[in-house]
Amino acid sequence: MKTFSVNKVFPFWHKVSEGTLTTRFAAAVALLVVVTAALISIASIVFQQQSVENIISEREATAVAQIAHEIDNNLMLRRDALIRSASDIASVVPHDRQHYQEWLNRHHMMKSFFSNLVVIDRRGHQIANLSDPTSGEVDLSDREYFRQTLRTNAAIISAPLQSAISGRPVIVLTAPIRNNNGELVAILAGTIDLARDSFIRDLSDVKIGKSGYYFIVSRQGCT
Repeated sequence: MKTFSVNKVFPFWHKVSEGTLTTRFAAAVALLVVVTAALISIASIVFQQQSVENIISEREATAVAQIAHEIDNNLMLRRDALIRSASDIASVVPHDRQHYQEWLNRHHMMKSFFSNLVVIDRRGHQIANLSDPTSGEVDLSDREYFRQTLRTNAAIISAPLQSAISGRPVIVLTAPIRNNNGELVAILAGTIDLARDSFIRDLSDVKIGKSGYYFIVSRQGCT
């Protein structure tokens, strides 16, 4: 049976073990230098990797902030356009379904901003619809965007929801229609269809690297 000898496998170790104290000290220093150099190299690699990850994270955070800012600007642009339209439609007399519908038909160019425009009376019933004038009255009185607009007498932007009219995922923007006394007589509502061509829908075509993508989460945790 053959015996294992460290000295045969590592002749350098045999020479060091039999050498003088100076030789042993020199060998120990050399080993320490090698180990130190290896540790420095590993630390450098880790530091560089961490630096690259930090740079990527910062760039992604900046990109997300820019996109969020663009979405805000687009929503504010549409809200302001809706407020101006509500102010214009307030001149319609009398305030009834026929005259509201005629106003919507004359302002069909608003479809470049919204998927659809509707007028809602104080009861919460849809009384005019740009995309489907024959849709009749639809009860929207249980919708939070209607209640909030009626309560605050101000324009609002809703959370994402399922449309009671089309059944599609939408965001609803509203603006009060007021009479000469400043009283709310109806509500102009514009919808943005999240599943069709829109500035929000375009986010799904934006890629981050090979497999990354953007998505929007509401306060309720819905994407």
